[in-house]
Amino acid sequence: MKADAVSPRIYEKRTSRKSGLVSYITRSCLHCADAPCMEQCPMKVFERTENGFVVAFHKEKCIGCRTCARVCPHDIPRYDKEGKIVKCDGCATRVACGLEPACVRACNTGALRLAE
Repeated sequence: MKADAVSPRIYEKRTSRKSGLVSYITRSCLHCADAPCMEQCPMKVFERTENGFVVAFHKEKCIGCRTCARVCPHDIPRYDKEGKIVKCDGCATRVACGLEPACVRACNTGALRLAE
C-alpha cells in the first residue's frame, strides 16, 4: 500500500477504563443487505457483486459529496486524497482466484468467514 493510500479498514486502539486492558480492533464494510450507501448515492457509484459485496464499482463517478458516509449506520466510508470513496471490495480479485478475502485469511480466531 502506498504511504498516502487510505485503507478500506478502520483500525482503532481501545483502552478499558476499568482494567486498563488495551485492545486493537478493526472495522470494515459490512456489505449490508439493504445498503443505504448504495441506495442513497446520487452518482450510483456502488454495485453489489454476485458474491454479495457492495463495491465502489464506478469510483470515477464519485463526486465526494459524502452522502454514503452520512447514511452508513456503521460509519465506514473513507475517502482518498482526491475526495473519492475508498471501501472494502471483498477482495474481489482474491475471491475470483479461489482465495479467501484477506480479512478471513488473517483472522486467527476463525470468527470471519466467506458465506456461501
